[in-house]
Amino acid sequence: LPISEIPLDGTGYLDPLKIGFSHLSCSPGFRSERVPEGAPQTILELAQALHQGTARIQDIQELEVFWIHGRFYTLGNRRLATYRLLRLLKNPDPSSESPVLIPVRRVNRTRAMDWGWLQKFSTGFVGGQYVRIRGTNLHVSTTRERSTFGTTLWSTTGQR
Repeated sequence: LPISEIPLDGTGYLDPLKIGFSHLSCSPGFRSERVPEGAPQTILELAQALHQGTARIQDIQELEVFWIHGRFYTLGNRRLATYRLLRLLKNPDPSSESPVLIPVRRVNRTRAMDWGWLQKFSTGFVGGQYVRIRGTNLHVSTTRERSTFGTTLWSTTGQR
């Protein structure tokens, strides 16, 4: 997607495989103060709920993305991990059209710096291709073969 298609401080839709992680690792769970009571509490639970239709992408806060080094990177690593798992579950071919497009807001440099970009950005040398899930030695990446976290999603749905 050309950068010009999402204006600065504007919104659009992106394939989660086209957005890089900004951290090398993230927690498997969401912060309790941000999760409504009864809602999925973890990356895996939310990916499963989105797949089953008990949660909807449009009910989740849009993902903030920052354009740097020739690509978009997220300011919401756990949500991106969730969306990547959902994308790999629905269509594992990264070269095909995505059945999962997620709402994003392209943030400006000031917003990224306020978020702590300079202190938090740690995936530049790997291009944000994967994130390690803390407490495990498992990763969410750009393909099923490279992802070691969340593999139960495609094994329990019978998808290969």
